[in-house]
Amino acid sequence: MLRVGLIGPGRAGQALVRLLPPSKYELGAVLSRRFTSARRATRQMHFGEPTDDCGTFSSCSLILIAVPDHAIAAVARRLAGASFSFRRKVVLHTSGALDSTELAPLRARGAAVGSIHPLQTFGRRVLSLAGVHFAVEGDEAALRLAQSLVTDWHGKLLRIKPGRKALFHAGVSFASPFFTPLMEAAVRLMGRAGIPPKTAIQALRPLLSTTLDNYAHTGRQSWTGPLAHGDVATIRRHLEALDRDNPMLARYYRVSALAALALFSRHHKPQQILTEGDLL
Repeated sequence: MLRVGLIGPGRAGQALVRLLPPSKYELGAVLSRRFTSARRATRQMHFGEPTDDCGTFSSCSLILIAVPDHAIAAVARRLAGASFSFRRKVVLHTSGALDSTELAPLRARGAAVGSIHPLQTFGRRVLSLAGVHFAVEGDEAALRLAQSLVTDWHGKLLRIKPGRKALFHAGVSFASPFFTPLMEAAVRLMGRAGIPPKTAIQALRPLLSTTLDNYAHTGRQSWTGPLAHGDVATIRRHLEALDRDNPMLARYYRVSALAALALFSRHHKPQQILTEGDLL
């Protein structure tokens, strides 16, 4: 039985420990910014021991830090100040952008450190992590335990090269956080053409699903639309309409178009209307 400690019992932290198989793991100390928050979390989960003392993590073989990015370094320093030995202990944080160097004070105390980040958003009640990909990096001992955790969650492992965590997270951001404003832009422009938001979303949903499926099967070969086909006249009409109606989205369109041309390097490049001067 491996004893786990949790620092930061928010939605992500609670889901991660709650979905570990109880036959192999038990939750020990749970620490939050306020003791009342830790106590409320343990009551919600029906297990764990609320604490405001880092010393109570001495009995934990794994300590999971699931706090906001800006707080990780301070938590690491506070935990490293505990008087117990960190030998044979593993400490993992769950940040997507930060790597295990944030836990340097704990590494100096003898802990194996790493990061494990689920490519998953956490709602009020996550019932399973099956099929979820987890990005991991860190010390070898930390990676071995991270692999066991991912296996027990029935997830999939993504091992990140040392020093490349921020690049990985930027890539994920293009696919998820940046996707939401793209959708908002599409819905707003369709709204200006008289399509209600709910109807626009319903109309776009199958198109988006097909686009993702096509890219999964054929990659860059699936790129289509006026830019891919070198349809200068249509692109000019788009830009003229956007310049009149929404200059901010016109700039967004130009930047996205130039990036697409650079990424795909097609033979037909309508760059005579998309130049650096257009971005100013």
